[in-house]
Amino acid sequence: MTAGALCLLLLGLPAAAQPATQVHQLRFHSDLLMNLHHTLYAAAWARRPEGRTPRALAGALPGPLKEDGMSLEERKAWTAAIDYYDSRLAAKDLLFGDGMYATKMAIADGDLSRPAIGSELRAILEAAAPCIAGTSGRNTIAPTARG
Repeated sequence: MTAGALCLLLLGLPAAAQPATQVHQLRFHSDLLMNLHHTLYAAAWARRPEGRTPRALAGALPGPLKEDGMSLEERKAWTAAIDYYDSRLAAKDLLFGDGMYATKMAIADGDLSRPAIGSELRAILEAAAPCIAGTSGRNTIAPTARG
């Protein structure tokens, strides 16, 4: 098994995903739904008292999430999404928690209609996605990569 295939297997990314950029032998992938899922999980943990302790299941965010460019409706959707993640998903290990692998695979495949997602999480992700749509994707990684 090649190192690239092993990385894709460990990260849970589909092998056919298009790279955001490639530098030498490294390919960087960016996916709006997966970025959203991980950001909401980390944001939920950032609210918790144990969020900055070794007990935290998510690493600390690199800085505060900026909501100043969001409309009132987007802020409500964003807050509801973090609330949902805090109450339903953040207590589970992101990789190995009950149902989290199936959730991750559905998100990685971009298939929010799978049973692992459910109607409630699907609605949360669809409402919150526009909040980060302008900050995620190919242009986020490409300018920082050096060839």
